[in-house]
Amino acid sequence: MVGMRSHWRLALVVVAGCYSHPYEICDGKDNDHDPDTPDGFEEQELGEPCDGIDADECMEGSTVCVDGRLVCNDSTSDSVEVCDHQDNDCNGMVDEIFDLDTDVTNCGSCNTECTNANGLAECTAGQCTPTCEAGAVDCNGNKYDGCEVFRDRNPSCLEIAGTGDIVGDSSGNNVVMFTGTDEAIYQVTLREVSTADSTVRGTIELSMAGDLDVDLYVYCDSCDGAIMGSSRNAMGITETVPFAAPDISNINDDHTIWVEVRYVNQTTCGSKWTLKVTGNTASGGITCR
Repeated sequence: MVGMRSHWRLALVVVAGCYSHPYEICDGKDNDHDPDTPDGFEEQELGEPCDGIDADECMEGSTVCVDGRLVCNDSTSDSVEVCDHQDNDCNGMVDEIFDLDTDVTNCGSCNTECTNANGLAECTAGQCTPTCEAGAVDCNGNKYDGCEVFRDRNPSCLEIAGTGDIVGDSSGNNVVMFTGTDEAIYQVTLREVSTADSTVRGTIELSMAGDLDVDLYVYCDSCDGAIMGSSRNAMGITETVPFAAPDISNINDDHTIWVEVRYVNQTTCGSKWTLKVTGNTASGGITCR
């Protein structure tokens, strides 16, 4: 009787000459002898969240059975920590790579940036602390945009701030205007359009607020050539320089002038000046040939 029971138990585990595994594991074999059952179908880890081979610790994949092995299908790139009050790399810390006391792009708080067009931008103890270049000023008191006004720039002739093109000997497009707070150099062409013998003329005016003193210099032949004329009045008084060039028959008498606004002094911060060049207005003797 005992022998018969042993034979019966053995028959339970022998099917078609092979032994059955109690469940389908991930090993590349048909453990349950059912070809329709996926490999590893009954693995407890199958489908569980997992982290792939990357620098972060984020569970961005799930466990799958591939070629008889349980692997993580996380194929995403590294989740990099950014300053946003979130644990982006899933390491249990928030914004840990950012020093809010010294980081100029995250000064005091995330995404609070210190900028300075005219000097150094620094973050000290979580506060923007700009350092101005010589001649630059923080006029608006905003430490985050630094020294926004560069009043005493000393621009070169390679730094033309703007250009204009107006009629100089008859009616037409006769005015060009510029405004600013800084020193600047502008290039303006006064054109001959009349067929009559008519002098190409113009008036250059620089007006300013009462707390600002800027002077006016005009050059004829080139930006860095001899000064054609200048006006250096006291603070707040409009500067004026006339321009006139002869009309030579059968020759194009267009004339280009360079106008420099030069800073002298200012008692308050940020006042603007206005530069106006008007064609076909000035009278008097020839100033440019």
